[in-house]
Amino acid sequence: VMAMMRQMESIPDPPLSLRKIPKERRCTHCKAIATSWAQSLAAKVASLPTRKLREGEYMEALETACEEKSKAPSGEDILQRERLWLCKYLLETIGEEEVWSSFLKFKDIPPDHLCSSEVRLCPKRQSRNQKDVFQPCGEETECKPPRPQES
Repeated sequence: VMAMMRQMESIPDPPLSLRKIPKERRCTHCKAIATSWAQSLAAKVASLPTRKLREGEYMEALETACEEKSKAPSGEDILQRERLWLCKYLLETIGEEEVWSSFLKFKDIPPDHLCSSEVRLCPKRQSRNQKDVFQPCGEETECKPPRPQES
């Protein structure tokens, strides 16, 4: 049994791609990554209060944030792999400089903006002037089917 366990551990995990990460988890991972990046950058900035971070320093802070284990319960290796892969994918897609610029501008990395507008891993929020998608039937109102969602 132990020999089989060692053999299983030596088999590498299959590579990930965006299509292999379920859509419902992409948004959750993206928001967690944005928060992790913001915390890592804030800690790095606080550790060097007398000067601006150099390119290598903020890049290191972002990469360190990607490598951190998420708060997923043990046994959730697939979630760890997805988050790590997605973190590196986001850095590659957006670029470390853009993430750093966003942090400097907002003193944060707004997850909703990053994940909905920049990389579109989360659905956009409904605007305030949009009516509910479902309009219930009543004695005084006509039944209306839900409006089609825009993708």
